[in-house]
Amino acid sequence: MAGGLRQSLGQSRPNAAASFYTDHATYQVTPCFEPLRGRAILDCWTHVAKTDENVQFHHEILTITPDPGFAHWQACFTIQPQTLHTKLVGIFLISLDSSGLCTSLRERWHKPQ
Repeated sequence: MAGGLRQSLGQSRPNAAASFYTDHATYQVTPCFEPLRGRAILDCWTHVAKTDENVQFHHEILTITPDPGFAHWQACFTIQPQTLHTKLVGIFLISLDSSGLCTSLRERWHKPQ
């Protein structure tokens, strides 16, 4: 999933990014916000595709467990129109269904700038 998601974001393809989620999935951008559900996930990725440029995303799977798995990730991108160069480093807590689609993705990240 992470490799395909990285490719989707790097090519600004929000529909492709949203296609990695089940119809009833949740996506929590940070612990400070309620999880997004359904159409709100696509809306989030659509916003990202419109504002983030030059996206570079790298990940390392830390554990593969029945529920959830953990991955370390790092993203660098430029937020437009402010031309704000941004770096995020974080952890994914991710749950997948039997077909490999995401049922739950929780992000925990830090902005080291």
